[in-house]
Amino acid sequence: MQSGSRAQSDQIQPGQLSAPVLTIQSPTALPDPTGIAAIITAVQNGNMFRDLSGMAQTAALAQAALQASAQGATAVGEQAGQNLKTVMDNNTERMRIAAQLASGGASGLAGGSGGWRSGQPPGKERD
Repeated sequence: MQSGSRAQSDQIQPGQLSAPVLTIQSPTALPDPTGIAAIITAVQNGNMFRDLSGMAQTAALAQAALQASAQGATAVGEQAGQNLKTVMDNNTERMRIAAQLASGGASGLAGGSGGWRSGQPPGKERD
């Protein structure tokens, strides 16, 4: 037995190509997913990553806190002023009573006779 070549020569000639085995078809159009338009708009915005720290919101919150603090301080100042006025009015009244007692004008303060000098504090009735 003799082994021979099994190679066959192809008849290649320029010109006509044979018919293709596969054909290319255009793909079918897919439906637009809902909500994708908003995502694409947000990505295309460009400002999405420029202010990651939220500087504008932080500044607005700081301004609001400053205004609230100023209003609180004003209210506390007004209350302190009212408290001081009340204390000063009370002290003035005490000093006026003390001046009347020191000048001997205790007749109207402690029942008319004696008053504080007789052992009874002003405003107390005798037994």
